[in-house]
Amino acid sequence: MVYAAPLLVSSSSEENTRLENKRLQLLKSIQDLSGNSSQPTHLTEITALRNEHNQIVLDQLDSRRGPWSDPLAIFPVEIWIHLISQIIECRWGTSYRMISHVLLVSRKWRAAIVSVPQFWTQISVEPGFGEEDILLKIVTALYLSRDLPLTIYIDHPIRRDSYEACRALLAPHSNRIRDIIFRSPFKSLEGDDSWNPSIYQILSDLLPLPNLQEIHLHSSFSMTLDEWKIVETLPSIKALEGDAIPSHLLRHMSLVNLNTLTMYGSVNKLFRIIENLPRLKTLTMMQLPNYVPGWTVEDDTDAVYEQRDVPLPEHPLSLQSLTWLKQDGARLEDLLQCSPNLTHLTFQGSWKLLGQIIGVLFKLPLLSYLSVDLQWTETGAKFFPAKVIQNTNIRQLILSSEWFNARNEDEDHSVESLKLSLLIDLWRPTLEAVENLSILLYRGWTVPLSFLSSTVNLRALTLYLPGFDELSALPNIVLNALEDLYMTLPSKCFNSFLSSLQCPNLLALSLRTPSFNRIPMKEIIQIHSQQFPKL
Repeated sequence: MVYAAPLLVSSSSEENTRLENKRLQLLKSIQDLSGNSSQPTHLTEITALRNEHNQIVLDQLDSRRGPWSDPLAIFPVEIWIHLISQIIECRWGTSYRMISHVLLVSRKWRAAIVSVPQFWTQISVEPGFGEEDILLKIVTALYLSRDLPLTIYIDHPIRRDSYEACRALLAPHSNRIRDIIFRSPFKSLEGDDSWNPSIYQILSDLLPLPNLQEIHLHSSFSMTLDEWKIVETLPSIKALEGDAIPSHLLRHMSLVNLNTLTMYGSVNKLFRIIENLPRLKTLTMMQLPNYVPGWTVEDDTDAVYEQRDVPLPEHPLSLQSLTWLKQDGARLEDLLQCSPNLTHLTFQGSWKLLGQIIGVLFKLPLLSYLSVDLQWTETGAKFFPAKVIQNTNIRQLILSSEWFNARNEDEDHSVESLKLSLLIDLWRPTLEAVENLSILLYRGWTVPLSFLSSTVNLRALTLYLPGFDELSALPNIVLNALEDLYMTLPSKCFNSFLSSLQCPNLLALSLRTPSFNRIPMKEIIQIHSQQFPKL
């Protein structure tokens, strides 16, 4: 094969001219000899000439890649590895399509990527384009990842033949498996070869798994209480995430090393099992659905749907290890009182729930991340007392209104908007310390943007405000620390808002309309350099 000459910007240097003349001579020699290619000596000579020609083409490509420096040459290797990881990794693991793209950048990149084992530690067990395709990917990843820990993605359901072939390759490396992610296949499987094994069967097939730390469930699963006890045979298990696990399955297991858990159930249920989870750091609690795959109400002797509160123990429960909590439901206040070291909190609830926890919320000394998703309530719903709230430890704050409940877009949202304005007024002392702020108001909620004047330490701001019809005149808002601004507004509101801003350190600006359509040409966006000198 003879490489094509690079169609890039020409250079007039003597070296490049010499290389181009030599390449043309080699190409002519190859063409002349090709007519007599039946002679063995000519075949050998043609191969040598082709190799020399192709090497010149590669050198020309490397010398004409534009004015920008090669990231591989200028960045420390750990930063370059991080940049490439961002390119090749997607939600469901490493993208071999993207790896194939970056392998073609240059010879240096190809050699570097093949030599970095971190790029090859994520393996997918899936139908693929064919059995040979997926098996080849697995063999390549097992070899190039060397002895590093592996993350395995398993389609569920899957084709039996593909699964058996993949399992045979992975079994000798079971001690390297650190994470297993069960996921739904990208395309629904049809035909007699579609197979839906239980999670228990898959884990049993891969045993022993001495170093397995995380199990992620992102597809329907079915395991009995006895089968779930297989988790106790995993000595290193630290995380059960993804689709929530019914709490009664954890009641009779002692998971002393578990630090991350996603579970169905109320705070009542948590208090029953918490003594089995002494090292729990990250907890996501989800409201119980009408149906949970793999079990029934009769399976839970504590009556899954009971409403009676479980009293706090006589000796106050203290979840000293819990630092990350996501919860929506009753008794959040009790849970917060037991979690003095909480740093991250996400909750969804009514104004009433917010009123119940507000006193505890701002007494958490280490809380640095707070996300509040407020639900719509009836006009007469009780609100919290009007008092100034201060917690200068919070660095990232997200305020949002639910978007999925059945309220008509044309209904009056003025009461909810008024409550939100009052909430922000009460939080002004807290806002002074916030560095990353997101206001995400779906449907028709609005909020006065003049409060931004109090966010003196703000470095990143995200506004999603599709309910704004128009913006009244705003006072001059000076945000000296702001570096990133992301806005979604009706296009007619952009100029009103931007004209009020003074952001001397702004580096990035993103403007979108609520429908994510292109901003109409008639809506001319005015950005003045004196307002954003570093943009």
